[in-house]
Amino acid sequence: MNLLRRIYLTTKALKIGIPMTEIQRVDQNLFKINLDGTIYLFKIINGKIVEEKIKGLSEEIIQLLTDYNELSIKEIVDIISNKTKSSREIVRKELYFLKELGLIEIDKGRVSLNNNSGLKR
Repeated sequence: MNLLRRIYLTTKALKIGIPMTEIQRVDQNLFKINLDGTIYLFKIINGKIVEEKIKGLSEEIIQLLTDYNELSIKEIVDIISNKTKSSREIVRKELYFLKELGLIEIDKGRVSLNNNSGLKR
């Protein structure tokens, strides 16, 4: 991730002439940052920032929603669990993880991509 050269952690407002943003912890060692409307996921490994790509079940779910635009939770769980041989419970957990990241929206049992997420894919 070339955009992040230095991170300044502070609780005070600094007037140093650079854009400010907020880093959110998503998981134990997974963070989310929004830079100019684009969301980046990253981990800190051995003191270095390493960009994290969407992969695995998350990638399958996002691709399915890209192809079909909107599906029910049941349809997604059935399709992804059969395609990847994953349990239905794991697929459901992944759906709610993507919702927590702000990448998908779930409304009345219908799932769609959050087009305002700005995720760099």
